[in-house]
Amino acid sequence: MHKSLIAAALLSLTLAVPSFADEGVQILDTQSKSEVLFEQGSGFLHDGKYEEAKMAFTEAIALNPNYVEAYDNLGKVLMLQVKYDEAVIEFSKAIAISSSDYTAYFNRGVACNHLKKYDEAIHDITEVIRLYPRNQAAYNLRGIAKFEQGKIDEAIIDYSKAIQLNPGYSKAYNNRAIAYLRQGKTAEAERDFAKAGKPMPGLTDKQPIQCAF
Repeated sequence: MHKSLIAAALLSLTLAVPSFADEGVQILDTQSKSEVLFEQGSGFLHDGKYEEAKMAFTEAIALNPNYVEAYDNLGKVLMLQVKYDEAVIEFSKAIAISSSDYTAYFNRGVACNHLKKYDEAIHDITEVIRLYPRNQAAYNLRGIAKFEQGKIDEAIIDYSKAIQLNPGYSKAYNNRAIAYLRQGKTAEAERDFAKAGKPMPGLTDKQPIQCAF
């Protein structure tokens, strides 16, 4: 009788194994499907097929609600569609999952800049710099936000730091030149425009000079 009870117990354990195995396979299957959708979305994004990319990233997130990279890329698609408010929402979701995701902070900062929410942009880009101190693009972007707030000296400091990190960074030279022009420092502006590969704008130019993101 004792042996038959042991045998029955072993049989029940053996029969239970496939249940756990099936559950593990299902989890892996869901994860692999979300990764396939992410790769498809990335391909669509590269090819400029934004609606298809948006659908793929959305489906990947539905399968894996903690897929940080999918939120990041969905936000990028929305920015390319000039839907900055919606992009901010997706980047915020990525940050809520991973507070060390400097890419999401950077992209949310870009979106906030476009929305003219400069305080929020500066906050996000400062966080990028804290997480990734040698990010030249972050200093350039924060400089743009400060320039738009009229903090020209602070903007020049950030542009200069970006140039220090990358002496060939033409966007930062362009933006620092614009800041120097705002201060009336034409010699410094002309020098920086030359390093950016651009001519010094004339007094009769009707097109506004644009900062380079």
